[in-house]
Formats: sequence, C-alpha cells, structure tokens
Amino acid sequence: MTATIIDRAILRNDPFFEIIIYKDSFEIKDEKDKDATGIYSFTQLKNIEVKKAQTFWLSTIFFTVIDFIIGTSATGIMKLKDRICMSHMNREIVILLDNCDVNKAKQLVLKIRNAKV
Repeated sequence: MTATIIDRAILRNDPFFEIIIYKDSFEIKDEKDKDATGIYSFTQLKNIEVKKAQTFWLSTIFFTVIDFIIGTSATGIMKLKDRICMSHMNREIVILLDNCDVNKAKQLVLKIRNAKV
C-alpha cells in the first residue's frame, strides 16, 4: 500500500533534493547528504525550522587581522549558509540549502510543523 502524498517539492535538481509530506510522516531525498535521506515520523519530530544564513563578523575580523599579521590572505568572510535544522528521535540533523529555493523550503517546513500538531 502506498502512502498518500499531501505535498511535495523538488528544492534542487543537481544534486537532487526533494521533500515529500505524507499524512503521518515526511521524506527527505537528498543526493548531496545521504545521512539526511530518510522517512521521518511526525510523532518523533521534536523541532524543524529553516535557519537563515549568518555572517560571523567577529570571527571574520579576528582571522583577517591574524592573516594580516602573519602575512597570508586565506581567510574570507565566515558564513553559515541557509539550512534546515531538525531534531528527530534524539538526533540533530542539518541540511544545507545550497542552490535551493529557500522560500519553498520554508513553506514545506511550515506544513510539516502544522501537520505535526
């Protein structure tokens, strides 16, 4: 018996990344991050959210000064990219949203959070 699909979206084509929402679970298919690929039940989901990219200005400035002192130029701006963060069955999962439609990801995460309730 196949599960009824509530919603689905391809967030990236290369490498392939898709989220499928079912009645009591959701599935992640991510060719870039095989560890995140799987089916996750709503009952075991503690939290899920899309986190926006962050720039670590203090670290960037510190390492730029160090690079200047020692005469290298290896450091650039230190950033943490857009990502989906979730807690499921005492496991923390982070999926980077490189080359993904972040707005689509936000919509799916909102649907997952609403379905979880």
